[in-house]
Amino acid sequence: MLKVAVIGLGTVSIVHIRGIQASAMADLVAVCDIDSSKADLVPDATFYTDYKTMLAEEDLDVVHVCLPHYLHDTVTLDVAKKGIHVLCEKPVSVNYERSKALADAVDELNNGVKVAICFQNRLNASVIELKRILTEEDTSGIIAVKGLVAWYRGPEYYAEKPWRGTIKEAGSGTIINQSIHTLDLLHYVMDAEWTDVRASVHNILDYDIEVEDSANANFTFSNGAHGLFYATNAYYGNDSVELQVVTNKSRYTIKDNKLFDDDWHCLAEDAKIPDSKIYYGPGHQDCMEEFYTAITANTDKYCSIRDALPTMQMIDAMKASSATQTRIYKEAFLNG
Repeated sequence: MLKVAVIGLGTVSIVHIRGIQASAMADLVAVCDIDSSKADLVPDATFYTDYKTMLAEEDLDVVHVCLPHYLHDTVTLDVAKKGIHVLCEKPVSVNYERSKALADAVDELNNGVKVAICFQNRLNASVIELKRILTEEDTSGIIAVKGLVAWYRGPEYYAEKPWRGTIKEAGSGTIINQSIHTLDLLHYVMDAEWTDVRASVHNILDYDIEVEDSANANFTFSNGAHGLFYATNAYYGNDSVELQVVTNKSRYTIKDNKLFDDDWHCLAEDAKIPDSKIYYGPGHQDCMEEFYTAITANTDKYCSIRDALPTMQMIDAMKASSATQTRIYKEAFLNG
């Protein structure tokens, strides 16, 4: 049984706590948050207000990091230095530079620690089946991929937790927070790298925030596919995310948590998790079980920091393109 702890008892931590408690491989022994009023949230776990004290006093196997973005890399590295495995919520950090620095630092430890990033939507049934079809059945060549996210976040969302609206602490707005999973799936389902992008990252709401509420981008991928991405927090509510892949043979669309072919036959449907926010998707539990299995069996079958780096590159390249009003090319971007 893996001894597990959670650092950060914010909104998403509830999903992690439920997943840990539901796992036959894990025992939630400790939780940590700087807000002492949260001490009774998990009655059966020891509560700490200082994660370094928790790391010193508890004999842990795994720590889930559920903190604001700007703390992800610092805390993850502190935990990894203790020889404890980490499952960190997305994003890796506030930008690509810090994300890569974390990947390099963890590699330099060379202590056998595994660090996973929670891109749980990769484990949705619809995504798994789409990736299988593109790999095993429809190898006719991919022409295009599209990702659309039309959601809503009111001013109270940023007022409740002001870090969400700052570049320093959040990194970005919708592209790093709400729509990062869809951006991640653009390249993941095709197993192709982005090569260039022209993007606009902007605001269409009158909020007093530094981060963007909307973005659109035109990507090119290494397999020649054209990519369209659009995301906004300015809609009426959280509409269904859409991911579409067009090949020389057919068209595949994920919408309303189902995968459809070109004739709108349903090929797969995601599981539904009761009492959970629909936009989290059903994959957190699978993400945890996959990571715990990787630890116990000593495999690399999980989304590592380096697996997550292409998505962090895409975020920063979109911002750079918007700032310069030019197309950004990956090779120059990474070497510049």
